[in-house]
Amino acid sequence: MQCPLIFAQSFNDTTLRKNVVKFDISSGVLYNNAYNFTFERVVKKNQTLSLTLGSEKLPTLVSLFGNDDSAMTTTRKTASGYKIGLDYRFYLAKENKYKGPHGVYIGPYMAYHNFKNDWNLSLEGNSGTQTGVANGKFQVFNIGFQAGYQFLINNRWSVDMSFIGASASHYRAKMDVTGNFDLEDTDIEEEILDAIIDKFPLLGDLMEDGKIDQSGTRNNWGMGVRYMAHVGYAFGGAPKKMLKPTQ
Repeated sequence: MQCPLIFAQSFNDTTLRKNVVKFDISSGVLYNNAYNFTFERVVKKNQTLSLTLGSEKLPTLVSLFGNDDSAMTTTRKTASGYKIGLDYRFYLAKENKYKGPHGVYIGPYMAYHNFKNDWNLSLEGNSGTQTGVANGKFQVFNIGFQAGYQFLINNRWSVDMSFIGASASHYRAKMDVTGNFDLEDTDIEEEILDAIIDKFPLLGDLMEDGKIDQSGTRNNWGMGVRYMAHVGYAFGGAPKKMLKPTQ
């Protein structure tokens, strides 16, 4: 008597996924309402190009300073911001079991952040309440070199972590304060910028020597680091299904 032939399906998807769409889950640590998306595309064997676009806002400021004589508080009127990024990756063939975009990678990157904010200012002091408005623009440009690892789970779901990212960064901040305050406008501008800087790790050291000039602008270059984490979805090409018979 002949036994029936039983088929067991084994799905082994070895398709090279040439595209990955990712969402940045780490930018929310530094920024408010951060929604940054990245599109990564394989352009050569084990080499990819990525474009990042998104929106983000500076953290909310509440209290700037206070003492026995006066206290300055803020409420945000408007806030907006965006990010543009570009990076090129080399997936290391000798270090990886799979072809890129899966595995260890290194490569250069650049990123540009632009923020605009308007704050209502309130100064409580011995002479009563003084009010005014602060308008601020804040820009960050980073260029550097990164290393990281991207997992492709089931050759579809992406977990991307950039854990080494040395960069040269340029910071530019411009403030304009209007109001009838007892304090000098430049003092208030410095306080607002210092409050923003305190929200960013390492930014305080980078901009420590950049003082507000008469035009209300602060510029500085410095060295920084980068850490980012993304989750996403890989696509491009149909999965290959293999049917293996068993006796």
